[in-house]
Amino acid sequence: MSSTGSPRPAATVAAVAFGALKGEHVNRVDFRNGRVAGTSRLFKGRFGRIRTVVEGPGGALYLLTQTATAAANPRPGDDRIVRVIPPGS
Repeated sequence: MSSTGSPRPAATVAAVAFGALKGEHVNRVDFRNGRVAGTSRLFKGRFGRIRTVVEGPGGALYLLTQTATAAANPRPGDDRIVRVIPPGS
């Protein structure tokens, strides 16, 4: 899986993942032969508002959440970085 910021050429990307602040999930788009083969929503409501998704070593995903806003009173744990390890790793 690759985030939208991946340096890999699009022809080699099998999937992309990106955050959905309002939907509180990660969108995953799978490709086959250069065409969209499917889409899915991951972690719906599990981590709150997901701003950014980045692929790390070993295929782990790092999710940056954004819960607090400038108008809100921030609390510990509002905004965080979550590491998600793929099954079988």
